[in-house]
Amino acid sequence: MTAPSIQNGVSLSSNRRLPIKQLRNFESHFKIPTNCDSKSQKFVQRVAQQDLALLLDQFYDAFRSIYGFKRKQLKAYGPTPDGVGSIQTPKFGLEVSAHQSCSEPESAILKKEIVRLVDWNEMLSHEFKNLCGAENWSLCRQWDVTMQLDDLIDAIEESNCADLQLQYDRQITRVEISNLALPGVLVVYPQHYEFGVQKNPIKPDQLIAAFKAFKNQLEELSNNATQHLFNSMEATL
Repeated sequence: MTAPSIQNGVSLSSNRRLPIKQLRNFESHFKIPTNCDSKSQKFVQRVAQQDLALLLDQFYDAFRSIYGFKRKQLKAYGPTPDGVGSIQTPKFGLEVSAHQSCSEPESAILKKEIVRLVDWNEMLSHEFKNLCGAENWSLCRQWDVTMQLDDLIDAIEESNCADLQLQYDRQITRVEISNLALPGVLVVYPQHYEFGVQKNPIKPDQLIAAFKAFKNQLEELSNNATQHLFNSMEATL
């Protein structure tokens, strides 16, 4: 099994799902999509323009009031017709986007993502906690070599670790790893993983504490397949 190489592709994201009819630019004569295709996605992106602009405005003001950034230190972009916008600061970037939920075609998803952090200790700062607050945050890391999910499943199942629980489908498109003794779920895909605690809103520093506890549990499994995953988790923070 080839070890995934480590990139700087770490992000913190939060998704808000809401009915399309609750988007600010939605008008009563609009028809709510019942299918998900390129046309309906463009419709949602267009109707979500004001919602994305409001998110950008709120974060722009917060960057100035909480961090004290000056105008020259903030580079704002969008929202664009394809439903994206961003603000780059000296410490990290913010990206917002909107898209239709294909699993619930009558719903839209507004996504906030913190990217390009210069120092991951920033997530533990008082300013960052005030900026982000408690939401359903998830930690994500990309890698540039495909993770062999079947090897990962076999390694964990053969470890006979009673606390670790696995969920995966027949095609093995992703693997969900949970621990009965710890909060959080680690979802591993061929090109990235996501870690989140979805039962209750959580602040970034609480998410990191849960992530570290989960990582320490995986470290106890001494086999090559899980070691590649652990190495990526270890390099995240």
